[in-house]
Amino acid sequence: MFSGKVYLIQDIKHLRQADDAVEQVIEACKTYWVNGFHPDIGRDVITSRPNPPDGHRHVHVVPLVSDTSSRSSWKYWSSSKAKDEDFIAVDSNTNKIPTSDRLLFYFVDESRNAYVFMYCPDDGHAYMNSREFTDLVEDVAAYLESNGVWLMNYTDQHRIWDDQWWSE
Repeated sequence: MFSGKVYLIQDIKHLRQADDAVEQVIEACKTYWVNGFHPDIGRDVITSRPNPPDGHRHVHVVPLVSDTSSRSSWKYWSSSKAKDEDFIAVDSNTNKIPTSDRLLFYFVDESRNAYVFMYCPDDGHAYMNSREFTDLVEDVAAYLESNGVWLMNYTDQHRIWDDQWWSE
């Protein structure tokens, strides 16, 4: 079991109450964060745009409708053929870790707590290029920092699945 908790901030709380699909994604994320795997959560990466503050990440959520290559990646992901090392979604470009355009955005702090703030059910990568998204990311980072949350730096984010965070 990995250390760290999942906190919901901003409008994600309201979305969760209004949409059962959002509730399912959040519950999948909580399981993923503690266990290192959930079949609905794929690639987990440092968000590279828009020039993000420390700690900003996103996970790819199983697509509602997918193309053939994406569907095969997700099928492999949830199968018994997948290897243990496939389950920890660490900045990898392997096609074994599935990707989609359905994204859940979060920040991670120095204690490996996740702060989920946005769910994008489609066109997530395009949304990351919008001014609205940039403003939201900056506002959430400022909110967290003003509340004494120390966001994990870029280098340390590559280690969020290391043994140091694992406890029995």
